[in-house]
Order: sequence, then C-alpha cells, then structure tokens
Amino acid sequence: MRVGTADRRRLTQMKKKKLNFHFADLYLSVFICGFISISTFGQTTRSGEGLGAIGDDAMLNELATRGLDVLLDRAFEVNHIPESQRQGQKALVALARLADPSAKPTAAQRQQLLAEALAGIDATLAVTNDPNLLMKQAYVLITQGAERDVNTLEYWGENPRTQASLRPVMQTVDRILAKCAERAKSLSEDAAAKITAPNSPFVARYEELERLTATAEYTRRMAAYYLALSMDSASPQRAQIASDAIEYLKQFDVPENPDRCLVRNRMAKLSLLKSDFDVARQLFASVINDSGTPKPTVAQQYEARYFSAVTEILAHNLDGAHKSLNELLSWQPMNLPSDKSSRDGADAAVSMLRYRIASQEAEQTREPAAKAQANKAAVAVLLDLLGRRPDLRGIIYDQLLPKLDDKTDLKQVDPLLLRAMVSKAEQELQKSAPNAVGAATLERGIEAGKEILRRRDQPGVDAQMVDAASLLIPFFQNRLDRKVDAAGGFLDYAETSKQSNLKNATLSLDNAQGIIGSLRADAQTREDSAVTRLYERFLPLAIAAPFKRQEFAFEYARRLQANGDAQRAIEFYRLVPPQDKRWLQATFLQLVALKQQLDDGPADSSQRTKILAETQQLADKVDSAIDSALATAKTDDERNSARSIRVRTLLLAADLARRELKDPQRALSLLNGFEKSVTGLPNADAMVNEAMYIRVQSYMSSEQYTAATDELVKLLNKTEGSQGAQIVYNLLEKLDADFDRAQQANDRPAMLTLARNRAQLSGFLVKWAEQNTEPGIRQYTYRYRVYDADTQRRAAELEDDVNLRQQRMTAALERYQALLTPASVAIYKASLSDPRAKNDPNLYDPQVTLGLALVQYDQGNWEKAAAGFSKLLTARKLGLAVNSIEENGVQKLVDNDPYWEAIYKLVRCDQKLNQGLDEAREFLKLQYVTWGEHVGGKKWKREFEQIRSELIPDFKPSPATTPAQ
Repeated sequence: MRVGTADRRRLTQMKKKKLNFHFADLYLSVFICGFISISTFGQTTRSGEGLGAIGDDAMLNELATRGLDVLLDRAFEVNHIPESQRQGQKALVALARLADPSAKPTAAQRQQLLAEALAGIDATLAVTNDPNLLMKQAYVLITQGAERDVNTLEYWGENPRTQASLRPVMQTVDRILAKCAERAKSLSEDAAAKITAPNSPFVARYEELERLTATAEYTRRMAAYYLALSMDSASPQRAQIASDAIEYLKQFDVPENPDRCLVRNRMAKLSLLKSDFDVARQLFASVINDSGTPKPTVAQQYEARYFSAVTEILAHNLDGAHKSLNELLSWQPMNLPSDKSSRDGADAAVSMLRYRIASQEAEQTREPAAKAQANKAAVAVLLDLLGRRPDLRGIIYDQLLPKLDDKTDLKQVDPLLLRAMVSKAEQELQKSAPNAVGAATLERGIEAGKEILRRRDQPGVDAQMVDAASLLIPFFQNRLDRKVDAAGGFLDYAETSKQSNLKNATLSLDNAQGIIGSLRADAQTREDSAVTRLYERFLPLAIAAPFKRQEFAFEYARRLQANGDAQRAIEFYRLVPPQDKRWLQATFLQLVALKQQLDDGPADSSQRTKILAETQQLADKVDSAIDSALATAKTDDERNSARSIRVRTLLLAADLARRELKDPQRALSLLNGFEKSVTGLPNADAMVNEAMYIRVQSYMSSEQYTAATDELVKLLNKTEGSQGAQIVYNLLEKLDADFDRAQQANDRPAMLTLARNRAQLSGFLVKWAEQNTEPGIRQYTYRYRVYDADTQRRAAELEDDVNLRQQRMTAALERYQALLTPASVAIYKASLSDPRAKNDPNLYDPQVTLGLALVQYDQGNWEKAAAGFSKLLTARKLGLAVNSIEENGVQKLVDNDPYWEAIYKLVRCDQKLNQGLDEAREFLKLQYVTWGEHVGGKKWKREFEQIRSELIPDFKPSPATTPAQ
C-alpha cells in the first residue's frame, strides 16, 4: 500500500522542522569543493574516404592536448566546429578550473576563465540536470565572479562599469538556481511517488531533495540582492526583483530562525535598492538596537551600523550620514576584534564612508568655493587611504579618473592623476583582449607614463612613480601588439633597474625573453634586424651580474634542444657553471645535443670530424664528473641519477662508435657488463634493450651474423616468450629508424648495410618464431612476416638494376598478398588485445595495407595504390603529421614520415589517374595552412614543394605556428 497525501504532508512538515536557515551554512553544506564534471559535447564528423575526410577530430584532440592554441583555433575553423560546441566545452572547463582550490589563477586568468564560463553557460545549462552540480556552478560564479564587484558597489557607490561587469554573472546565477530548484523539486516528487511505507529508503532521498529545493530558492532570493544591485537605479526590473526577494524573505524573519538578523540586513539592503529609506532604517535599527531574538552577532551589528550611514548618503541626508558615521566610530573600538586585519579593514571602510560623504557634499553645494573645498577633502581622504592601503589603488583611481577629460593636455595634469591613468591602463591588462575603448586606455596610459618619465625629479614625481611607469609602459605596448617596442622597453628597464630593483628587473627580463622568443619563432619576424638586435642585447644582459640565474641557461638550452636546435642548445649548456647542481645533467645533455647534430647533419659535412672529437672528450668529462657525483651523493635518488647518466653516456658512446667511428669492436667493449651496471635503475629494461640493439648491430656490421643471432637468443631465453618477442620487435623498429636516418643523410653505403642486416635478421626471426614451442613467441610470427615483407620492399628500392628491382618488388608483393589470406588475417586478429576486434569482419592490418600500397605505387598500379592510401588516411590509421618521442631523456617532436609519404603518393596517384584533383588542391592548401613550413617534414618537404608548384602555384600560405621539428 502506497503512502497517501497526508503521510507525505507529515513528511514535508518533519523536513521543514529540520531545516537550518543559516545562510553561510547553506552555502557550505551544498557547495562542497570538488571537480565539476565536464560533459562531452557532440562532435562534428565527416564520412567518406579520400583526402576530404582526413582533416578530423583526432587532429583537434591532439592539438588541444599539446596546447597548440593557434593551430587548434585554425583547425576549428577549417573543420567548421560549431561555436556553441566550442564555447560549451570551454565553459565547463573554466568552471572546473575556477572551482579547483589548487589552480590559484591570477586575476587576469580568473577574468578569462569567467568570460569563458559565461560565454558557454547556455550550452552547459541545456544539458545539466544534476541539481547538486547546478548549485556548485552557482557557487563558483558567486564567489569567483560576483563578490568583488558587489563589495565595490556597496562600499564605493554604484557605477555603470562595475554594474555591467556584475550583471551577466548574476543573471546567469539566477537562471542556474532557478533550474536547480525546479529540477530538485521534480526529483523530490519522483521520490515521493515511490514511497510505500514510512521506513522506505526513498524517504531520505525525498527529504534531501526537498531540502535542496528550499536551499536553492533561498539562495536565489538572497542572491537577488546582487542581481538587483547590478542594475541601473531607475530600472523598474530592479525594484521588482528587490520587492519579490523581500516578500519571499519575510517568512524567515521569525524568532526561531537563528539567522533572523542576517535576513533583516539583507531585506534592508534590498529596500535601499528601491529607495525605501524608511524601511531600510527600521530594519537596520532593529539589528543595531538588539531589539529582537535571536541576538545579532558582531558582524551583523557592524553591517547594520555601516549601512545605516550608507542609507543616509543615498537619501542625501548629510547630517544623518555624519551622525551614523560618528556612532559607528564610537562603537567600533569596543566591539570589533582587536587583530590588525580586522582593524585595518574597518579603518579602510570608514575612509570610504568619509570620501562618499565629502563627495556628496561637493555634489549638493552650489557655492564654488565650498564645492572645491569638499572635492579637496574627498581627494585628501583618498590620498590618505592610498598611502595606508596600496592594495586598493585600483578602486581609488577609479574615483579620481572621471575628473579627467580624454583630451586633457597631460603636461598640465597633476602627477597623482597621471599615476591614476597608468593604473587604469594596468587594469586593461586583466582583460583577455583590448577592445577599442581598452586600446585607447592603454595608449593613454603609455602617454601618461612617458609624461611621468619626462617629469623625473620634479615635484610630485617620486622614484616609485618613475619605476612603475618604466615597467608598465612595455606591458601596455605588448598588449597593443607592439612587440619590438615592448621587448626593448623591458630590456631598458632590466638594464637600468638591475641594481635598484632586482625583483622587477628580473620580471622585466623574463617578459623580454618571452617576447623575443615568440618573435624569433615567427617566420615573418625571425630575420627582422630589429629582432636580431633585441636578441643580441638580451643574452649578455641575462647571463651577466646581477642576474646570474644559472637555471636560465639550462632551461633555455633545454627548450632549444626540445625544439631541435641542438647547436644553439650546446652554447647555452656551456654557460651552466660547474657549481650548479644540474651541471652534470647539462653536460650530459650537451653530449646528447652533439649527437643530435651528427644525427641530423649531412653525412659528408666537414664538421663531423670536429664534432666527433668533441663528443668523445665530453663523454670522458661526464664520466669523470660522475665519480665525484657518486662520492658526494647523499640519497639513493642522487646516486641513481648519476648512475643513470653514466649508463646513458655509455650507450651514447657505444652507438657513436658503431655508427660514426665504424668501430663495432669498441662498441662491444664499451657495453661489456652493461646489464649489471643498470641493475636497480628506472627504465633499466629499456636501456638493456638499447644495449642489445647496439650489440646486435655491431655484430652484424662485423658480419658476425651467428654472434648477432646468438646474442638475440641469449637475451630471449632470459625472458618470457611474449616479452622477448616484444623486445625483438622493438629492435626491428630501431633498425627502421637507423635506416631512415641513413636515407635522410643520403648515406647509400649505410643504407645497403642496414638493408642487408635487416634481411638477415628478418629471415632468422620468421624461422625462430615459426619453430618455437612457446605459444607466446609463435604468435609473433605474423608480425615478423610483415617486417620481412617490408625488408624485401626496401631492398628492392635500393636495387639499381631495373629488372632486378622489379623482381624484388614482385617478391615483396607476394609476401604482402600472403598476409591478406583469411588465415593470416585471423592470426593478426588473434594477436590483438581487444576481444571486440576479433569479431570485426572489416578489420585489417594498417602496416600490410600501407606496404602493399607502396609496392603497387612503385609498380605503377596507381588505382590500387590510391585506394590503399585513401583507406588508411580516411580511417586515420597513420596518425598525425608529428609524433612525440623521448630520446636520451629529452622529449621531442619528430616527423611522421609514413603520414606524409602516404599523402604525397596519394596526390601523385590522383595526378596519374587525372581524377580528384580539385579535392587534392584544397587538401594541399589545408596542409599548408595547418602545418606551414613543416609540410612534408624533412624527408618529403622537397617533394611537397614540387607538387605544390604544379597544383597550386599561386597559393601563398602564411607559415603556421607549429612545433619545431
């Protein structure tokens, strides 16, 4: 039998008795700190195959993950992502960051997050149905987006700019709380309908939701004061909102409500917004006189007394305002907490009252001398407050600036107002981007700052004003996109202030470095002579005394190295002094950078001999320094760090001996006992695999094929079957990387040697896997056959004899086709970890499809090759244009050569077949717009430039801001 209406009524009454109407407690009980869930919005997808389907969501996700905002925005445009989808996603992320107590955004960042939250809130509100989540969102907007503006309006008086800033926040809060109450009520009714007995589990759910409904509505009415305060005083809507809130809150003006005085103060403030001064006076008086129950707290008494004075100011009753101020001054010393923070806050608030009273006197008097005297008194109060509370200077300046005309000759302006103009411009830096008004304010701030500098050492212009103007002018110029001027100004400040104000000089130098770095990264400004001069000024200034920031050289070198600029990274690593605790790491990374020069440089470069010699010397230096580091290490982490550098140096030296010095025996000697040396180190397995790879390659280079395979078998016997097979597969991938490196360097002898070694190893691995009794190894037979087919294809590409080349290509084609049989595909599916893949009838191996398409391309079978390339690219099987890898502990972005090769050859197939050329032209444009000068990577760049000149000769792309390769 279900509970009837009377029972539900009793439940409701019971719930009401339990409600605690303490406003702060309502907030704290509902707004529990935590992450706000981020919903996933629908994404636009495109169907079909071919070049038109390749610009995909995977690229957007990858760019977003890497923080490549410029490319991400551009990708949004070319993929036609709806604006609502973009803004909705950004709104939820912004709210989560605002709610995260560990995020600690700056004021500018908080404003940006708030703007993003408001811009997309409609999209999030449409899909959010959890009332608790809605309450959290409202709380975040109130505390992070409204309270500061509310305080400004309450204590300094209403002004349109602050009201305009507050209004959209509170309108949004009102909509969120309204939906929260509505949704909680609906859910409570659903829970009530499921109650079948007084002890039903739905009773607790019902009570919780009823409480949440009441909390949301109560919070909404209390917050209605903020909403009404944000509106113009003449607005009928403002009065209506205030009246409705007062009417609702009257039910809480009862003795049993412990927060009765809180409610009375709020109703009084709401009455002020309607100009109901008598009602406001009565309500404040009831709190001040302690005339009811419960008794007001000290904070509630203070609020009532302070805003009684505000009431008289708004009522233009100056005598009453003075009287209320004097009463407040008499009451404060005996009642407010005695700590300095409380006293300072109360004193500042009193100064604000005095200023408002003086300003009101100036406004009400008609006699010029009296008006001037009142204005002077108001300014004096502000100057005194500014001296005691510099943290309020932004608000204080806001009171002063309206006295200035935009066309005022700054040479005639008082220094204080010049300072106010600079501060006003400083506030523009908090905005995400300057609009027309903001730009004008910034320009005016620059003019005022320069006028302050012109008046240096004159009366009224002190050293602090000069210092602030010198520092802020380049910030303003930077916001106005005058990058060269800004960087020059930052360098000027760092140079002139490095002795007198090292903290700000360091800040200035940091900003100069950031701007110069961005200018040098931009292809349009990289070679600009002004940028070059700035950079040449920057380096000696940053490294010289008094900065001497040892970490600067190290961090800058790391950034250069990560972006592929190994040569310049070496210069900065050399600047890291020996006493820096990272000197050993810097020296090792310098060694890595030297090796990068060898890897990336031409094989016939005259510098290679010099670099090799320097590399060997540096390796010995690192090895010697490690002995000292181990002797002085105090923790296991320090010891392991030194050991790790030693073994990584050993690997690097062995690899150089094998590849560059052509001395495989030295490589083998260096690696003697390597496994023991890495015991207990992080990534020990990976380093052992690297050593194994070098050993195998060294044996092969010495044509000791039996020793090479024995080395492999010896290692494989120490591991479980699947693990050993994976190690071998990793070895094959490293062989491929070596081959690609030799190909890029046009080192044909090395390519032939590697091709021969690959063939030897692939044949051994296929037989080893086929004949192995371990199932975990046999399952890798398929993968080794794929590798063997690729080995034959690459060997064919190196063949000079046309007929023999065609024969080898045919052999490679046969191997690939054998991998397409149902039995081979079944083996491939069985090797996958995802059980769903095994039942997918359309599943295929991308490596086989790519290899087959490449062979068909070489054989001139354009139609079949194009179908293969298109299939892979449309299904996004080849990834993006760049991959992120770790090399010797350094993260770097490298070209994804298969991706570019497939695109290039697909376009060539379209040319040969004379089809889809319009689509190819548009797709080529998209690649150049997205990736700029990095189209094709190093390996295929020349080919792409050739095909661009053929298909889109008049297209002049602007280079994109992309990760350096």
